[in-house]
Amino acid sequence: MHESSPACTFPDKGGMMRRSCRLPAPQVSQAAAELQQYCMQNACKDALLVGVPAGSNPFREPRSCTVL
Repeated sequence: MHESSPACTFPDKGGMMRRSCRLPAPQVSQAAAELQQYCMQNACKDALLVGVPAGSNPFREPRSCTVL
């Protein structure tokens, strides 16, 4: 049996890099504006901004049931 060479076992990183270099890089100002718009549109769904209702909070301490 012969061992497979590393070139056969790993994906072609050079080809992947060449393909990604052909893509135009987005401008930082455009990417920042899109990110800000996305955040503003989804702010009403963000639990850190709106809070989590006590009844549906999966991270709350479980209540213990004691019978006295």
